[in-house]
Amino acid sequence: MATERSAVLAYNLLHDGVAEMGESAVAETIVAPIRRQEPGHFALYKMSAIGLAGQLAPWQRWLVRRLRQLSFAPVGANDDAQRATSGT
Repeated sequence: MATERSAVLAYNLLHDGVAEMGESAVAETIVAPIRRQEPGHFALYKMSAIGLAGQLAPWQRWLVRRLRQLSFAPVGANDDAQRATSGT
């Protein structure tokens, strides 16, 4: 689900960037159709995650939270002082 959310943001930026470069044909024929699909993918994965979350054992929920914490933590923010300067 997090990957799909990132893809939505990335395709929005890619579309705008390609259009700003004057490549409107690329923006509208290649990037725009892909960009339109991403919110649907995000919604599907979100519904699936919500549905499956109730089936997880407590240790599995803990493990998911821990892996997300490690995977999405800011690079170089390893202690409280570093996290404070990065805004986390």
